Amino acid sequence: MENEVPMSQLPMPQPEQEVPSAVPPAYPDVEAMKVKARELAIQQFLASKAAAMPAPQPIPQQQSPMEQPRIIYLRRNLTVAELIVVFAISCGIVYGIPNIVKFAVDKLPQIEVKVK
Repeated sequence: MENEVPMSQLPMPQPEQEVPSAVPPAYPDVEAMKVKARELAIQQFLASKAAAMPAPQPIPQQQSPMEQPRIIYLRRNLTVAELIVVFAISCGIVYGIPNIVKFAVDKLPQIEVKVK
């Protein structure tokens, strides 16, 4: 309320306040510093990018076909004997584990060890 001016009085002109400049007087060459920092950042980026790229590997010399054996992998279907073995192992697992658990639960508590 104190800062309000009543309608009958004209506001008193206040002295002009100095607007602080963006550049402090101690650093008159800020623009030059910005340019230098920008160039340094570009150099560092390019150096890190060059270091990250792998060096080109030399191409190995072609060896004669006699020295380098050619290995070919063939995919084939399972034979009947292999299918039977896989089926037997899977049935043994499916039916064996519950039977082992049943034996352990039923018979192991009945076993007593007597010391003479």
